[in-house]
Amino acid sequence: MPGEFMAVTVLRNLENEAKSRATMNKYGMPVGMDFFSYMVLIGKGYLVFAGAENAPIDTTPVDDTTLNMLVDVPSGVTVMLAEASAHVVDLAAGTLAEVMLEVDNTKVRYSSGGTAFTPINLNTGFANASGLAAYVGPDITAAAKTAGGSLEIARHSISNDAKATQLADENTNYLWTARKHIPVIVAGPGSVLLHFGSATADVTGYSQMKVIVL
Repeated sequence: MPGEFMAVTVLRNLENEAKSRATMNKYGMPVGMDFFSYMVLIGKGYLVFAGAENAPIDTTPVDDTTLNMLVDVPSGVTVMLAEASAHVVDLAAGTLAEVMLEVDNTKVRYSSGGTAFTPINLNTGFANASGLAAYVGPDITAAAKTAGGSLEIARHSISNDAKATQLADENTNYLWTARKHIPVIVAGPGSVLLHFGSATADVTGYSQMKVIVL
């Protein structure tokens, strides 16, 4: 319309100029965008999840080689961990239920078990693959951690005792996010591991991990 003007902000994809784009703002205001939103916009954000809809999965005891979710980062690929979450559906007879987030900075850790999961691009307009190898539980077995190369990023205790019936106000969720915590960068080869379970392996629940490929 007469009298209107446009402010143009160019969002550049340094790896693929064809994917660069301009955003138009007819009000003439600068367009600001946080890092995470921008990386999703250019197709660099990916999601891995275990359990879906009304089908939670069994978890495993928190141990060096047993885990709920694993993302292997091969040589030549670098990722930033953006989010990791766990949600308990049923503690049942589970004792010492907890969540532990780990990074191995030396090698890919997958050994056997679980189910291969292709990381999903958080921008549905992009079909580019992540270059990562991901696996979700139950029953993932990982190689032993690297001596001096295993970093425990976060830990959350869910419940100490077995509880057949949970109360409505009991919070059994955990969320780690780089928006509030110090970010973690993994340059391959390496792994991001989500341990989620109890000493008796009776806990069922859901988990998610979101990563940014740099």
